[in-house]
Amino acid sequence: MKSGIIILLLAALGGCVNLGGEQRPSTTYLLTDAHIATPNAHPQAHTLMVAPMRSSSFDDNDALVFANTANTRGRYQLARWSQRPSSRLGELLFNRLIASQIYTSIAHTDSDIVADRLLTTELLSLYHDASTQPGQVKISVRATLYDNQQHSLLARKTFEQTVPVATFNAAGAASAFNIASTQLIDDMLTWLTPAAVSSSSVPAHSH
Repeated sequence: MKSGIIILLLAALGGCVNLGGEQRPSTTYLLTDAHIATPNAHPQAHTLMVAPMRSSSFDDNDALVFANTANTRGRYQLARWSQRPSSRLGELLFNRLIASQIYTSIAHTDSDIVADRLLTTELLSLYHDASTQPGQVKISVRATLYDNQQHSLLARKTFEQTVPVATFNAAGAASAFNIASTQLIDDMLTWLTPAAVSSSSVPAHSH
């Protein structure tokens, strides 16, 4: 009996069960950045080229992803993203970089602009840890900054955010993902300041 209750709860979390027999519609969620950027009065005298965020993770999914136990993944059946997380998160990061004006010029890698800095990012994880109720969301992104003129690696860092979920469902997870995304982008922009880059620079033998 106990195992049956657990299975029902997990199925409901994944959107596989319509309690009461009512047909439930699918919901599409938009990942957002709640931060209102203030333009930097003294931008760094560099042109930053921003590569599209890449990912080979299962978490980079059209559906919201959850984990009931360690090293497992499942997909919400009735909850989807408007864009793949890597695409949307990369878009939010680029928009924040533009609005914050921490560099003199910022462009995509498909631009004809000659840049002396290159930022690449990789989405490592983005999921609802549902091992406890209501759980928490976790996001992890690795960022690498290059000096294009010297063809060298300047700095690399993995950013992680964990945010509690208010309600044990997709809507609660989506809201927490928005908070986590905002905080993660906050940390990334702080890291891109000269002092922070110097503190996380890669040793010469690691180039």
